[in-house]
Amino acid sequence: MSKKFKKQAMVKLCVWTDEDIGPMNMDEQMKIVEKAIKERRFYLESINPPKNG
Repeated sequence: MSKKFKKQAMVKLCVWTDEDIGPMNMDEQMKIVEKAIKERRFYLESINPPKNG
């Protein structure tokens, strides 16, 4: 039995930071994201661009 899924656009939030977020926990990372959103220092990037054809 196959299911049909509606294709949805996916975007990711990209934040500029001088900090290494590798060893940080999720709460620390979310503080950086919140600050970037308040300061408008982010951009959105498409994860699944449309297929040509």
